[in-house]
Amino acid sequence: MSTVILHDDKLRLYAKGSFENIIQKCTNVVIQNATKTLSMKWKADIEEHIVSMSKNCHKIVAIGYKDFEKTELPEVNNLTLIAVFGIQNSVRIDLPEAIRKCKTAGIAARIVTGDSIEIAKAIAKRSGIVTEAELKSGIANLIMKGKELEECIGGLVTRVNEETGIEVKAVKNEYKLMNATRNLKVLAKALPSHKLALVIGLKSEASNTVLATGSYAIDQEILQIADIGLASQNSSYVAKETADAILTTNNISSVVSGIKWGRNVFQGMRKQMQFVIIANMSAILTACIGCLLFGETLLSPLHLLWINIITNVFSTFCLPSDPSSESILESKPYSLSKPLINSTMWNSIIIITGYQITLLTFFMLFGNLFFSSSMEEDVEMNWFIENKKLGTVLFTVYIYSQVVTLFCCRAIKPKGSLLHYL
Repeated sequence: MSTVILHDDKLRLYAKGSFENIIQKCTNVVIQNATKTLSMKWKADIEEHIVSMSKNCHKIVAIGYKDFEKTELPEVNNLTLIAVFGIQNSVRIDLPEAIRKCKTAGIAARIVTGDSIEIAKAIAKRSGIVTEAELKSGIANLIMKGKELEECIGGLVTRVNEETGIEVKAVKNEYKLMNATRNLKVLAKALPSHKLALVIGLKSEASNTVLATGSYAIDQEILQIADIGLASQNSSYVAKETADAILTTNNISSVVSGIKWGRNVFQGMRKQMQFVIIANMSAILTACIGCLLFGETLLSPLHLLWINIITNVFSTFCLPSDPSSESILESKPYSLSKPLINSTMWNSIIIITGYQITLLTFFMLFGNLFFSSSMEEDVEMNWFIENKKLGTVLFTVYIYSQVVTLFCCRAIKPKGSLLHYL
């Protein structure tokens, strides 16, 4: 940013910006109220202090000036450096805890910033994205500059999708991109094109689901390509319209909260599906077994109607309404390629359904021993009464069985005693 003011019958231009940009346009420096030539020695001394400030999360800003006549056209070059100062980039108090929760949930957070690599590294260490052990281990491509990533992958190109015929952005060397982005956690001095390349690289692995944030119109393509695009309330209109969701607060804790409740809704849906499958399979098999043994089902249409009403009420109001908890973040992300009903759920469905059918079949065969009546002398009438009584008994046993199943289905993968879910 440049500003021109009147100074001693001349015009003076003040230029402010990042240290890297301003220092390239400076030829002189003010030291102790004296203007001196900006030598390599002075540059080295200033850069040494800058590195120390950057490691403490200070964003470096430089100011230079230039005097010229009123008739001259102002140009931002041959400046005189007058000040270099740092602005503290403080890390939010809740950021390290949010990053820790993301790691527990199997989510890898990455920093993409236009700041210097020293500032980006310091922020990554303070927030917990990069640990001291990872820095000492010398992991390849852990921290990169945007220009280094661009040189590694050969830049972005436009290709035509063979299936849709639509032009899409791609990289020249996809193999190198996958290798670079697999370990990459900090991308410094990055341009929007570098951020776009990172998103494309992460999406190239089928197991990854990529969430990207953007605040400006130039981030529109990034928000479109990412699986989930997020914008904040302070973002531009274009970014808000392109994003899949808008955060009410510009805070990563909101993202963690969204992940927690999203997983809770997903688990609630799976619990409901598991319960409904068990209840319907038990009812269908009970009716079929009754037909095979007695030539007619022991459950009347009224019983089946009440079974449908009760099981729907149980599954709709009880299972999806379970409150979310921090323990739900301990599970790993669920891949889009995996089936909705996993092997653990199928095992539970088969075991619980088998138990219920065994119990109900027992009462079909031997229920008359417990609930029979010897008061009726007519055999045909007695048979009708016994069947009517058995139908009521089967209905009662079935309903109580579903109440027990309801608590069993409250956990897709139970931990400890089932009494915890009562």
